[in-house]
Amino acid sequence: MQGSSGRRDWLRLSALGIAGLGGCLGELREIGVPSDPSPTTGEDATDESEGDADGSNETAAEDDGADPETREISGPSSVDHAFVDSRNSMAQREATAPESAPIVDWDADVSDLNTRIFTTPVAGEETVVISPLTDVVAYARETGEVRWRLSESAVDSYRTVASVFHRDGNVLFAGVNDRTRGWELVAVDAATGTEAWTVELPTEETESVRTMIVAGDRAIAVTSSDDSESPRTDLIAVDLSGRSVSWTARLGRSRLNPEDLAVSGETLVVTTDEAAADVDNVVAFDLAERERLWSRRLRIGEAIPVVGDGRLYLPTDRPADESGFEGIRSLSLADGSESWRFEFQNPPRTGVTVDGDRVFAVGGGSLYAIDASSGEALWSYAPDGDPRIAGGSSTLPIATRNHLLLGSRYGDNGRIRAVEKATGELAWSVELSEETAYSPFVVGDHLYAFAFDRAGDDGTLYSLH
Repeated sequence: MQGSSGRRDWLRLSALGIAGLGGCLGELREIGVPSDPSPTTGEDATDESEGDADGSNETAAEDDGADPETREISGPSSVDHAFVDSRNSMAQREATAPESAPIVDWDADVSDLNTRIFTTPVAGEETVVISPLTDVVAYARETGEVRWRLSESAVDSYRTVASVFHRDGNVLFAGVNDRTRGWELVAVDAATGTEAWTVELPTEETESVRTMIVAGDRAIAVTSSDDSESPRTDLIAVDLSGRSVSWTARLGRSRLNPEDLAVSGETLVVTTDEAAADVDNVVAFDLAERERLWSRRLRIGEAIPVVGDGRLYLPTDRPADESGFEGIRSLSLADGSESWRFEFQNPPRTGVTVDGDRVFAVGGGSLYAIDASSGEALWSYAPDGDPRIAGGSSTLPIATRNHLLLGSRYGDNGRIRAVEKATGELAWSVELSEETAYSPFVVGDHLYAFAFDRAGDDGTLYSLH
């Protein structure tokens, strides 16, 4: 999660309700893709057992009938961004998901944390890290036991935590130091939770960090001022190797209230739906020249900017008068000009997945593969029953080498599904106990996923192999 507001934090772990079927159904039928493809395998439930006293649940790794070789998983040693990378692509292109349904290795009860303000997890070599608004909690990748809590391990306490990332064995975030009342960029050891280093961020009393992103050896924080007489939005660049502020720049002399960021090369994209009525809410900024490239005002809702191959992909809403376009837009990253549109009656609320020459989007309970150059539909997939898939920030497809991994929104039981990336056919699914399952990501030889129930905010972190 890149924003620090409670509303944005809720968004990033909520599966947003999206009803209705996209406007490209006719086109899909013309190219011979069924609107409701039949699954190729059964949707098998995982075995579950009673939880252990330490909060983890060791489920016996018994053969479920599938060849263990078809459950092989391989991926990176860490996941550094909530949306996989600084472009928000949601693509783990070098990761390999299992060919058949994985089984639960362990599950950890995280109900003591408020699941409504989680961010999507990041992972280091030893821990999976989740972040409620005022804390950061790490779970051991091997066992699911709590390894550390920032509220207990840090020398200083932090009243607000924004934008959690992983880099070089550390967890990075921006936070307000309760002792100094100043904003800091903080790095803590991902394995132990002990403080590694901090950088004081130059903010004024009326100024706060709204969001942050890590891209390579630098972090970019975006601030907003609450001063009604001189509203402004600024950038702070931090050299992570030198652990010092490199430069500051003015993004705009207005109350932009930035929420989400993406970085590709030297281009920063800022989006928000909380900008003042007369302020452009999609801004591209040249980090090398430290100047604005272009800006536009679009009805983007909670859209997360997703960048790939010189293009910016954004879902947009229909205007208030119910006329005009509703769906996904492909914009030039260089000048903001539009190259194509993909119409949805109910577009994804937050974003898309970009994997090379394909864009994957979920809307109206269906998953679409879209040609990144032309905007034409290639195939579609829709589950043959509940729970539905959705385009919320926590249920966006995660693209691996051969599969798309999907979570699901509210149902009697949540499901994790794997869809063949080339054809749109269902490869396998795993049923979880909770109502909503978040899209799993690959770290090492496991999948990790979060699931929760609305009633009581009960939550569970799963490890599957």
